Amino acid sequence: MIFTDPRSRWGHRNLEPPPPDPTQIAFGAIGINAKLQSKVLATRQKLSAADRQVATGFAILAYLSQEAAHAAQRPKLRSQSPPSSVPRLAL
Repeated sequence: MIFTDPRSRWGHRNLEPPPPDPTQIAFGAIGINAKLQSKVLATRQKLSAADRQVATGFAILAYLSQEAAHAAQRPKLRSQSPPSSVPRLAL
């Protein structure tokens, strides 16, 4: 109670902090905005990279399904000799 007692040598003191400086508020807002903008940019780059990966995956899947369809339409070749008579490499 020493700071609020009117009989103290300092008299009545206002213990509330002074109002913030408007320039500091503006600089803080600019800093926060820049940080948010950098996060938005990083998120956009990650999403575009993910989109490219998904597109590549679909392209590979389409290619493999096309190759499987072509392989299913080709006539199967039968070998002339049984597998046991195929010469093997000596180790």
